Amino acid sequence: MLKGEIFNKIGFWIILFSAIRMFGITNPPLEIGHNWRQSTGLMLSRNFLEVDNNILYPRKDDHKGLSGIVGIEFPLLNYGHYLVSELFGYTHWYGRLLNLIVSSLGIWFFYKLFSQELGRQVAFYATIALLSSIWFAFSRKMMPDTFCISLVIIGLYFGFEYLRNKKWWHLIGFVIFATLGILSKIPAGVYLSMLAYPLFNSPIFTKHKIVFLLSGIFCVALVYWWYFIWNVHLSREFGVWYNSGQTIKDGFTSLMNYIPAALEKFYFSAFQGFIFFILCVGGIVLALIKKNYKLLIMALLVTIVFGLYVLKSGKYFHHHNYYIIPIVPIMSLFVGYVLTFIKQKRAIILIVAFGVVESLANQNHDFFIKDSEMYKLKLEPLMDQYVSSNEWIAINATDENHQLMYLAHRKGWMIYDADVLKNEVHQDLLKRGCTYLIVNKHTQPLLPNLVSLKETEDFAIFKLK
Repeated sequence: MLKGEIFNKIGFWIILFSAIRMFGITNPPLEIGHNWRQSTGLMLSRNFLEVDNNILYPRKDDHKGLSGIVGIEFPLLNYGHYLVSELFGYTHWYGRLLNLIVSSLGIWFFYKLFSQELGRQVAFYATIALLSSIWFAFSRKMMPDTFCISLVIIGLYFGFEYLRNKKWWHLIGFVIFATLGILSKIPAGVYLSMLAYPLFNSPIFTKHKIVFLLSGIFCVALVYWWYFIWNVHLSREFGVWYNSGQTIKDGFTSLMNYIPAALEKFYFSAFQGFIFFILCVGGIVLALIKKNYKLLIMALLVTIVFGLYVLKSGKYFHHHNYYIIPIVPIMSLFVGYVLTFIKQKRAIILIVAFGVVESLANQNHDFFIKDSEMYKLKLEPLMDQYVSSNEWIAINATDENHQLMYLAHRKGWMIYDADVLKNEVHQDLLKRGCTYLIVNKHTQPLLPNLVSLKETEDFAIFKLK
C-alpha cells in the first residue's frame, strides 16, 4: 500500500467517524452516564461568560453559598467554549464540538507519530481501532478525557520530530501541546514516559537532548504549580477540590476488593466490545514472540506510569469507565500490530468490520436522549417564572448530581433527596442565604411542609422560611 493511499484512507476514516459523531451533538447533557461531569464542565464555561472570565478562577453553580470557585483541572476546554460563546452567544454544544475537533486532530497525529515509529500499516489499523473504541463516545462529550490526550499526542509527535530533526519549532510545538494537554488532565502525562525511548536510545548528553529535557522540566513544573500549589490555594480559600485520588495503599485495597469491575475496564470498556481486545492480547503475545522491542518498550513505559495512575485512582478507576481512556491508544497499537500478520486482505476487512460494528453498536446509546430525561429541560423556564436569577436555590438529587443546578441556570446547593424533608436542613439553608427549595418529584415524591409557590408534575417550588 503506497504512502499516499494510506494517508488518503486514514483521512477518510477520521472524517467518516467525525461525521458520525456529529449526529445528536447538539443534545443537552441528559445522557444517563456522565451527565454530572459534563454539567460541571458546562457550568465553568457559562460562568466564564456570565460572571468572571479569569481562567485562573473556574467556578461552578453548586457553590454551597460561597463563590463557587473550585480547584479543578486546568479549564482549557471550558475556556475555549467561553471564547466561542463570546463570539456567537452561549450554547451548550460548542464544548462538545471543540472536543470533537481536537480529538480528531489527535487521532491524525496519532497516526502520523506511529506510522513513523512502528510502520504505516500498524498505525493505520491501530487508528481504526482507536476511532471506534471508547474514544468514539467521549470525544463528543463536554469532558476533557480525549481532549487532553489528543493534545499530548500532538506534543509527543513534535517531541519525536525534534529529537529526530532538531528543529526549534518542533520543540516549541512539543512544549505548548504537551503542557496544555497535561494541564487539562494529569493522566494524559503518561505519554511523556514514551520519550524515554528516543532519549536513552542514543547518547543523552547532547545539546539538543539537554534542551529538550529542560523543556520537559518546564512543562512538569507548570503542571505541578497548577495542581499542587494553585489548586490547593483555590480549594482552601474558595471551593472544594473534586478528586485528588487516594493513597497508593488505599487505591490498591479498593482495586483488590473490586477486581472484576477493574478488569472489565480492560476487556470490555476500552474497546466497548471484545473483538479488538482479543486482537490486543494477540498483539502483545506476538510482539513478545517476534521480539518487537521498540513497541514493547514504548508500551511498557506508558503502562508502568498508567499503573501508578490506576493505583492512585483506586475506587474511581473501577467505578468510571472513562478512567481507562489513557491506555487505549497503546492497546490499539497492539491491535494494529497483530493485524499486519494476517495475509488475507478479506480476512482483515471482515475482522475490522466486525470489531468496528461491535464497538459502535455498544455506544449507540450516546446518540439519543431517553424520553424519561426530557422533563429536566422544563426546569429553567419554570425558574424564570418564579425565581430571580440572582436568588440562591437548593435542589435535590440522589447523589448531589450537579445536572439540575446547571439546567436551572441558578446558583446554590445540591442536597440529597432525604434532606428535602428535614427541617434542620431548611433552617441551615435559610441562614446561609438560600431562598427557595426546588424538589425534583421524580427522585423525591414526598414534599416538605413549606409554603408552595408552584407545583407541576415534575417539580415543586417552595419558599424557605
